Amino acid sequence: MNRPIIFVTGPRSGGLTAWIFTALNVYLAGGKPVRITADTNVSQDFDGIIIGGGSDISPFHYQDSPESENYKLSTRKKLKLLRYPLELFNYFFGSENKYDPIRDQLEKDLFEKAISKKLPILGICRGHQLINTTLGGNLYQSTLDFYQDKNRIRTLLPRKKTFIESNSKLAKILGKKTKVNALHDQAVKRVAPHLIPVAVEKSGIIQALESQVYPKLLTVQWHPEYLIYKKKQRAIFDWLIKGAIQHG
Repeated sequence: MNRPIIFVTGPRSGGLTAWIFTALNVYLAGGKPVRITADTNVSQDFDGIIIGGGSDISPFHYQDSPESENYKLSTRKKLKLLRYPLELFNYFFGSENKYDPIRDQLEKDLFEKAISKKLPILGICRGHQLINTTLGGNLYQSTLDFYQDKNRIRTLLPRKKTFIESNSKLAKILGKKTKVNALHDQAVKRVAPHLIPVAVEKSGIIQALESQVYPKLLTVQWHPEYLIYKKKQRAIFDWLIKGAIQHG
C-alpha cells in the first residue's frame, strides 16, 4: 500500500529539529512526510497536512495591532527565567523578527485547500493558533500577562496537566487527562466560529480544538512530535494517517 503524502509546514530557515521529529512520527504512523516552506514550489497533491510550530502569528492576520511588550523583570519573573531554561534562552536569544506573514499566508492557503478537499488536518502550536485565526478567532499575543504571577511553563517535557472533554475525538486518543509540554508564547483567546475547545489546562488556556463542521480537523497547543516516546501522543499522528488513508 502506498503511503499517504502528508505535508508538514515549517519556517524557511531553522526548524530542523521539529521537522525531524514530526517526519519520524508521520513515517512511523504509515505516512510519507513532505516538508513545505514558503520557498517550496507546492505543485504535488497531498493527502493530509500538519501545520507545524514556529514563529508567532502576525496580529495583522486576524485584524489586530501588535501589543507593546513591557516585560519588566520583577524578582518573581527573574526566578521564573531561572526555573525554566527555555524562558531564559528565549529572553536573551529569541528572534527579533517574531512574525512571518509570508508563512502565515502559505499556511492559510494550504489549510483552505485541505478543507475544500476534506483532508485530515493537524495543527501543532503555531498551527493551532493559525487555524483559529483563519476561521475568525483571535489570540493572546503573549501569555505573560495571562499568567501574571503564576509560572508560565516552557519545557519539552510533559509537565502541564491538561483536561480533555470526554465526548471529544481527542479523548478517544488520549483519554480524559494528560500531561503535555509547552513552548508557546501566544495562545487562543476568542475561539473561532465552528471550532470547539476540547482540552484546557488548569489556568484556563485552551490546549486543543475540534470541529463538528470539519470532522477531520484537530489542533493542539503542545508539541506531540517531541513526545514520541509516549504511545498515546504518537496516536495523534495515527489518527491523521488513518484519515488520509480513508480519503485516498
